[in-house]
Amino acid sequence: MAQKRIEEKLETVDQEISGIRAELHGLPSIKEDISSLAKSIERLGVQAEQQQQTFMKYIDILRQ
Repeated sequence: MAQKRIEEKLETVDQEISGIRAELHGLPSIKEDISSLAKSIERLGVQAEQQQQTFMKYIDILRQ
């Protein structure tokens, strides 16, 4: 009886370990995705700054 409970607990622990391993296996791709998103956000920031400068030049031309 006690042996059966121990075996069931071990099976549960093995399943949890397998789940953790699967999650850890996916971390490198998640890291790559985050890095890619960060680069995209940086590019968008540069584009927004360029558009703002162009807009300000346009406003200056209209004022003259």
